Amino acid sequence: MAIVYTAFGVAAGLAGEGLAAIFQRSWIVVLFAGLLVALAMSMFGFYDLQLPSSWQTRLAQTSGRFCGGRLGSVFAMGALGALVVGPCVAAPLAGALLYISQTADALIGGSALFAMACGMSVPLLLVGVSAGSLLPRAGRWMEWVKRLTGALLIATAAWMISPVIPLASSHSATQQNWPNWARIESVDQLDSALRSANGKPVLVDFYADWCVSCKEMEHFTFRDPRVAEQMAGFRLLRVDVTANSDRDKALLRRFHLFGPPATLFFDGQGHEVAGARAIGFESAREFLVTLARATGPTTRARVAG
Repeated sequence: MAIVYTAFGVAAGLAGEGLAAIFQRSWIVVLFAGLLVALAMSMFGFYDLQLPSSWQTRLAQTSGRFCGGRLGSVFAMGALGALVVGPCVAAPLAGALLYISQTADALIGGSALFAMACGMSVPLLLVGVSAGSLLPRAGRWMEWVKRLTGALLIATAAWMISPVIPLASSHSATQQNWPNWARIESVDQLDSALRSANGKPVLVDFYADWCVSCKEMEHFTFRDPRVAEQMAGFRLLRVDVTANSDRDKALLRRFHLFGPPATLFFDGQGHEVAGARAIGFESAREFLVTLARATGPTTRARVAG
């Protein structure tokens, strides 16, 4: 069971950026958030999720045909067991997979689903070894566990939908207030901007409205007074890949980027500064170190001081 669920987590993590790009459409975000809320309702007892009885019977018959005492048979029975109990944990499993798709991290995905599978399978092992004597008794405590799971699913739905709620007003405010980004929409436009830098270093930020880490960079890192002081010496360019268009994908491919957020630095001649990329979210303190690495020893000494 642990291997089956871990595989789900790794797959969700590897496909994470592709799923996140799909989430650019607000109606899709609302749809998935609604799915989580619907699953949460099952945790609150409004309805039950289970496989059709014919499917349950067929899986039970298939499992009963395996011979005991063989590793292959035991593994197959466990894998079928994961399918049988799957609907019972459909709500938390869906919540975990959707969260993993946002992080786009196969390690986090595999670890999260492995931990979930262990939480499911270890009690089954204990119950089997004890011949049922350790089987917990049903009671109100199980209802409270279901309600807690439902509340967590609703919280996950709220977290998912939060980036698109202020989609119009928040992003326009970002463009009007500091920092003053120059918008880049194509590879040719970026090349032209780098050529016209006139010896001034350039900072290129890859951003998307559906990217939670991008919003964190905007509010917690770029607007930090210390970071703002250091960025004042750069020409600021922003590549907005919210639409995930062919031009957006071409810009990402140009720099071998998996997706936003990403911050690249270029010298006054338009050459990228090696080893100075900021991939993913960086706190203000971490980004100051990145800025120092991008601008040379003088700034590095000033930041250290």
